[in-house]
Amino acid sequence: MKKILLAATALVALSGAANAASFSDAYVLQIGGGNVSTQEQIGSYHDAETSQFGRKNDAHVVQTGESNDAEVSQHGFRNDATVTQFGYKLDAEVSQDGALNDATVTQAGFYSDAEVDQDGFDNAATIAQFGSADAFVTQDGSWNEAMVIQTGIAHFATVTQDGKSNEATILQAGFGNDGSVDQYGSRNDAWMVQVGAGNSAMVSQTGYKHDAVVTQFGHGNSAYVTQR
Repeated sequence: MKKILLAATALVALSGAANAASFSDAYVLQIGGGNVSTQEQIGSYHDAETSQFGRKNDAHVVQTGESNDAEVSQHGFRNDATVTQFGYKLDAEVSQDGALNDATVTQAGFYSDAEVDQDGFDNAATIAQFGSADAFVTQDGSWNEAMVIQTGIAHFATVTQDGKSNEATILQAGFGNDGSVDQYGSRNDAWMVQVGAGNSAMVSQTGYKHDAVVTQFGHGNSAYVTQR
């Protein structure tokens, strides 16, 4: 009788442990050759989707916490995408169409949204979010580089690059900062730093080899830069 009770207790305990880290979904679709996809989910209610069409694309997703979503779509050759999520209700989406594009998304916190859309050749995008923020990077062309790093709450950042060899960096710390960089052309460079609360900045570059630096410390500052 004691053995039966012990066995029943162990079964209930194991069942409870399984239910504590369950209800996650993982989907992988690969069409082509030499594609690699890894998905690791720790926690509950995660959703990870990877689709790869082409050759030698790499996609890696790690989800820890609860209710995180990650989607990676790759079309082409030797594209590389890495999504790492630690927290609650994080959302990341990476879309790559072309060759040798690289995207890295790191999220630690809650209710953050990150999206990377790359169309072309050898573009690189990095989004790192620590807290709760939104970031969107769109790259169309070749050799463009974009980096967004957000620490704090309620930040919003967008980078749009259309052309070749453009570089954009947005760094945000504090609360509720809003920054955007639009680059159309080639060899444009934009650097934006926002530390504080409620700051707003926009950089628009069209043409060849423009340089812009915006630095904001404090509260409620606004800056607009247009280069043509």
